[in-house]
Amino acid sequence: MKKKRQIYDQYGEEGLRGQASGGFTTDHAGGTRTHHFTFMNAEDIFKQFFGNENPFASFGMGSGGQRMHFQQSNDNGMGGYTFTTVGGNQMNEDMDTNMGNMQPQQAPPIETRLYCTLEELYKGATKKMRIIRKRLNPDGYTTRDEAKILEINVKPGWKVGTKITFPKEGDEKSGIIPGDIIFVVTEKPHPRFKRLGNNLMYKHHIDLKQALTGFIIEIETLDNRILRMPVSKIPSSEYVHKIPHEGMPISKGKTSKGDLLIEFCVRFPGRLTEDEKKFVNEHFSKQLTSI
Repeated sequence: MKKKRQIYDQYGEEGLRGQASGGFTTDHAGGTRTHHFTFMNAEDIFKQFFGNENPFASFGMGSGGQRMHFQQSNDNGMGGYTFTTVGGNQMNEDMDTNMGNMQPQQAPPIETRLYCTLEELYKGATKKMRIIRKRLNPDGYTTRDEAKILEINVKPGWKVGTKITFPKEGDEKSGIIPGDIIFVVTEKPHPRFKRLGNNLMYKHHIDLKQALTGFIIEIETLDNRILRMPVSKIPSSEYVHKIPHEGMPISKGKTSKGDLLIEFCVRFPGRLTEDEKKFVNEHFSKQLTSI
């Protein structure tokens, strides 16, 4: 054993192998010497040198019942050994299984605004949105641009911030699940109405004469009807007239609606003539004082 150790320290593994001839020759001052030994397999060699057929046991490899199995390799005409683990907890196999069970991740969603008029949100509408996204080619790596039309059925009463999701319609990438495309309802400004939840606010401008003598107001609704309403009361700055069930549809209800709120804005003249001042003092001084 000591002799073999000296051979290994001086000539390495090739010395122990004996160049497949069962021995090797060394030069000395007194001549040459031929060394002979019995060829042993790798397990026996490591067992004799390290006290264990597994030289990696001290590093935690091959523990837990695992056994190092050695196999001679002569690839490319060169000698050597390869090893694999046999038995034990089959760590490598478990790692391969876990890697195979990993699911691909989905790309983040893409949000974009869906602009709707107040009429569309009042009556409902069908909107068609054209998108261009990346699609994988048959090779599974390169991509191409592809156009698609996404159809959205806007429901009466939808509110700002309502989200419509089209699952996995985003760009395709190798090894990645396409992200969702999400449209977020955004309301366009309206020239006559302002939405307040399920209610509609309408501002009606009148001059001082109308405010003092009364008038008839006409309002065109979002579904193109005309509402006519006489106003005989002098509107104050805080006065808001309410017309029930003429507001926005309530999306979770079948026929219910919010209210229409009318706010009156009185336009006062920039100046009065002396005759106009006299007329106001004679006819409206008591009423104006009590307002």
